Amino acid sequence: MKMEMKYAHLPDRVKAAVIDSIILTALVYGISELFLLFDNIPQSIRVIAFVT
Repeated sequence: MKMEMKYAHLPDRVKAAVIDSIILTALVYGISELFLLFDNIPQSIRVIAFVT
């Protein structure tokens, strides 16, 4: 029995990429705003928050 591979069409991939970028931008903005609430945040915490 041969399985046929189905791939998403280009418009679906573009929509997914746009939605992913919007979500990532919102997360970065939210983390930045959260960090503004605190006085001193170690640099290592900032790196961990934005790299991972």
